[in-house]
Amino acid sequence: MRYIIPIHGELEFEKRNDTFTLNDFLLHLNNAKNSEVIHLDISSIGGYVEVADKIIDLLKNSGKVITASNSGHVMSAASLIFMSASVRTFDPTKGEFLIHNAWVEVQGEASELERQAKELRAIEKKYAQTYSQVTGVDISIIQELMKQNTPLTSEQIESMNFAHILKPEYKAVAKINLKSNKMTEEQIKENFDTLGDKILNGIKSMFKPKALVIADANGTELTMPDINDISELKIGVAATVNGEPANGEYPQTDGTILKFEGGVLVEIVPVQNEDVDALKKEIEALKSENEVLKTQNEQVSAKLKEIEKDVKEYKALASNFKPKPQTQTDEKKATFTYKKK
Repeated sequence: MRYIIPIHGELEFEKRNDTFTLNDFLLHLNNAKNSEVIHLDISSIGGYVEVADKIIDLLKNSGKVITASNSGHVMSAASLIFMSASVRTFDPTKGEFLIHNAWVEVQGEASELERQAKELRAIEKKYAQTYSQVTGVDISIIQELMKQNTPLTSEQIESMNFAHILKPEYKAVAKINLKSNKMTEEQIKENFDTLGDKILNGIKSMFKPKALVIADANGTELTMPDINDISELKIGVAATVNGEPANGEYPQTDGTILKFEGGVLVEIVPVQNEDVDALKKEIEALKSENEVLKTQNEQVSAKLKEIEKDVKEYKALASNFKPKPQTQTDEKKATFTYKKK
């Protein structure tokens, strides 16, 4: 089960209509206590470093699977919260992604300014180290990006492993006028072949296979960009269907059901064996019933033989003659039909 925490607005200590405070986060974290996955829906230009640091610590100690996506900008301190998630997707049509050096407004004597400058350098180093550790990008490159103070491009975000970029899917469409009497059948075929090669080569140059794609029992294709083998499938894996986050249940051919919420796998429902178990119980009941009927059949057959013997003896006494011995083939056997009631 997944719980969504909407981190919308500036990260502040005091609550206003356009802010997100530590108390807001604590309330959501308590509501998520029974959920296995916490999804961060971020739309924030950043805010106080102290607020972001406390939220990140609480997320790390929650024991939950943390995922994140954006519904707006992801900037400054909010970007560090975003990077604390193990699965991250970013939609550039909804906002910008920005990392930069921290800053502070301060007044005072030279000693106070020097103290603040020292603290700022420590914060900048901490942020750069965190970005570098999560993405695997050299810290010198991260520090240069932070100095530039400009939003990252979609290519930078994905190639540097800040997040997986959600891309729109396009369908190739080719039209040709078959009504023209100026084209021979051979020319039409040649145009189709040439156009088909161009489209295929264009698609191959645009897209490189690097994500696992599986089709469910209904033929729906699930694209999982963060794994490349089915053995890596687990709770928290991200997936898209036709470029959109996967949502709902996707039955597999083996009977397993994959449940997604907001593009994240939240539950793997194993194959249900209830019908098989019920059938086994019914077979066992029928076997028991058959044994009872067999016993009753044997008892009735034995009783009929006793009655038949008594009748023969009675006839012999009444008619003063001795009946001929009966052969085994002269005996009549009782027959029963076996039907399920």
